[in-house]
Amino acid sequence: MAQFQNILHIFEPAGAPVKGMRSAVSPAALPPGYFSQLTNLRFDELQLKVRNGATQLTSAVPVGPSGHTPIFQGAFSGSLQGSEVIIAAYQFSGLNPVWLFSLDPTAFTWTEITHDGSVDARNGDTRFTVAQPVSFSVVTDSAGKEMLVAQNGTDYPRIYDPSQAVHEQVSIHQPITPPTVTSTQQVLLDWPNKAPIWQANRVGVVYGNNPGTTGSIIMADIGSADNLAAQMTIGTSVASGNYSVFDWTIGAPSYNIAGSRQIVFIVNSTYLGLWSNLKIQLYNEGSGANVTVYDPSSPTSLTWPIYVTDVDPANTNTYAVAFSLDGLDTTSLAMTAWTAIRFTWVGGTAPSTEQTADFFLIAASGTILGGCQYGIAWENSQSRAESFGQFLTTNTATLQASAGTPNNGLTLPNSELLYYNSTVSYQNVSAAEIENGTDTLNIYRLDAGEINYDLAESVVVNTFVSNAWVTTNAGELLTQADTTATSDKITTRILPDAYHLPIPAGNCMVASNGRLFVGGVGTAKADVWISNYNYPTRFRQTVRFFSSSYADPYSPTVDTFPGEHVTGFSLITGSLIGVNTVAVFTDRATWMLNGNDATSLSAPSQVGRHGCPYPGTIANHLNSVYWVDEERQVRRYAGGSMSVISRNMIDDKLLTATLTNSSSAVANERYYLAYQPSGASTQTHTLIYEELYGEWCEDVLAAGDATGLVSVDTQPLRVIYAFAKGGQVYQTETPGQATDAGTAIPVVISTAELHNSMWNRVTNGAIGIVTDKVSDTLTITRTWKNKTGGTDGTITLSNAPLETAWLWETCTNNVQPGGSGLSVIITITGNLPAETQIYSLCTYLTSNGQSGASVG
Repeated sequence: MAQFQNILHIFEPAGAPVKGMRSAVSPAALPPGYFSQLTNLRFDELQLKVRNGATQLTSAVPVGPSGHTPIFQGAFSGSLQGSEVIIAAYQFSGLNPVWLFSLDPTAFTWTEITHDGSVDARNGDTRFTVAQPVSFSVVTDSAGKEMLVAQNGTDYPRIYDPSQAVHEQVSIHQPITPPTVTSTQQVLLDWPNKAPIWQANRVGVVYGNNPGTTGSIIMADIGSADNLAAQMTIGTSVASGNYSVFDWTIGAPSYNIAGSRQIVFIVNSTYLGLWSNLKIQLYNEGSGANVTVYDPSSPTSLTWPIYVTDVDPANTNTYAVAFSLDGLDTTSLAMTAWTAIRFTWVGGTAPSTEQTADFFLIAASGTILGGCQYGIAWENSQSRAESFGQFLTTNTATLQASAGTPNNGLTLPNSELLYYNSTVSYQNVSAAEIENGTDTLNIYRLDAGEINYDLAESVVVNTFVSNAWVTTNAGELLTQADTTATSDKITTRILPDAYHLPIPAGNCMVASNGRLFVGGVGTAKADVWISNYNYPTRFRQTVRFFSSSYADPYSPTVDTFPGEHVTGFSLITGSLIGVNTVAVFTDRATWMLNGNDATSLSAPSQVGRHGCPYPGTIANHLNSVYWVDEERQVRRYAGGSMSVISRNMIDDKLLTATLTNSSSAVANERYYLAYQPSGASTQTHTLIYEELYGEWCEDVLAAGDATGLVSVDTQPLRVIYAFAKGGQVYQTETPGQATDAGTAIPVVISTAELHNSMWNRVTNGAIGIVTDKVSDTLTITRTWKNKTGGTDGTITLSNAPLETAWLWETCTNNVQPGGSGLSVIITITGNLPAETQIYSLCTYLTSNGQSGASVG
């Protein structure tokens, strides 16, 4: 039997791999260098050191009702409309509503952004009515503006837009019920003021070389009363330069036709050479000023006449002809002094017989191509909620309604070759819908050759004035003119279909690839609703199909997971095609949604029968997704495979903890998992997984708790904010912060169970440490198996002699520390400033046993 003495290096980083905490492993089985407990310590720079302290950012709870304790219900941090925002949801004890608060990132003061609806409440009472955890997601609306969606799984979602006025920043995204009365579209050819063109007793004034003679161009009125029409007569002796003027000013103002695309004539005539011989000019009778609309002696592609023959099915000689104004000087067209149209003969050969043409209508056209179709939808401009689309029936005005004649019911043609003014007739929503904030009518138009109804006009119909909604025109029939040219329509917004639904109520959300995913929808919480591509506020329960076999790839869709509850989402950064994979967590399994078309998103694939009943534990970083599963194990999904990273490492802490309200975050290559230890009432403990080393340690907050964790992007490092149960907010691990909000940082180092390889009795001598020289004191505690004697001691760190870095444990009255037993666990505790470095730990061990025995 031989006796030997050995100095055991408990921790010596030089040349050794970093070792972490193994609280779930029997201390007797731990390899050298591993620890049973590491509290508030890091392996930064491969050096064991005390973590940075936590800074208390808010000393007061969120502004709320006095006498009621705040109860944290969720938080969000991130970029919104170019600025970093921090939003938190709080309930107050004894009260059901959940309020949303904004935290000023500079002054760290709270401001409620929801509203009770009592005063100046455009959006009514926007507080959540049911006290449940709130989830958040940033989405981009159809106008390209970012907004924050907040959900609690029961109430309609809330929409936060920080650019809105106070008390208007949060609105309720709820269904909109449009009126059931069928609305109509009317197409018109019209002068801007709808003044009558034909007047009894005098239609036109004749000018020319030989006015009134057979050879002239004669304009005269025929018929009487409502059937009065203008008739042009072309004689057999007409000569080049003969002209006649059609005067429209009698009883009516002059016209500005700058907004028109064409001059349109509806004519009945059998004379085929009419438009091959007449020059047409806008004309001022007083000044003689004119602008040529059409000259058959020098036609261009823009001015060549457009014929439309389907005007009067009963009379094939009645037709419309249009002359383009697009190529003319817009300055001339903008003049308001045009009083007439002048027709001048420029043909070379007179007709062999006298020819006549009856003019039923002469009008300026609008900017809307004929043959278009309309749909309308109502919108809450604050919440972006929109109703399902309604298609309009089309009718055309009679000639007489367009200031023409006769009154025989003849209507305007609706030709794709002509341009028109177009008017939408609609019924306003009810007073209840107005009070809900439904204020805007969106008019969508389908033009010839298009496949989508694109947004043409967006009209604010209902207004909020003097702190109240104006409801005097609720339910009334109203009209709105559409003057938007085809090229000016907003093609990025299309008409919601008849199956459109708003954002559903769900308990979790994520935005990705131009879509919003909402999970936990329905009474069974088994559905995931996925929005239309690039329309995060538009949903439907079935995929939209273009044909029986071709699904619209942009369509919304719904995935159902029977027998499972959807609890959360995470994103895995996309491949080369730039499409992210969406991980869907249920209480029983993990699923993946790959691709971005409706068909792919309708086919989730299961990647493992390990779900996540604790949604607050889900976090991701660099394509690594973390969560706590139904077995209370921390899972990690990375590189296409799922692994467990807590079993037989730190899962002993999770098996006894309260995890229902756990929270998590990732920052600086670390996964933080805050939990409530057994017997505690707050989440004072945080497990930290070091991604770089694959090792664990644990934080215990000296002040406050980590009921909610969010990560915030700052320079140079991402930081984590901890929301305490009582409403205070802390920045964890603040660089340069020596304490936890003024409270010293408690550290715990608990070694493996030190023993002889043959389990012969060992004797433990003093503990030695090399560290930064500070004034604090460390307490040394030994836990022996089959203990015989021995004393625990302390190390006063300020007592280091100048000639050595080593400090050794001492005991009261100079009693030697140590003891004797089959094994010993050494625990070192104390309160140390942040970033105190521990370079080395060692102890003397003496063992009696076989020669050559060693201490592990």
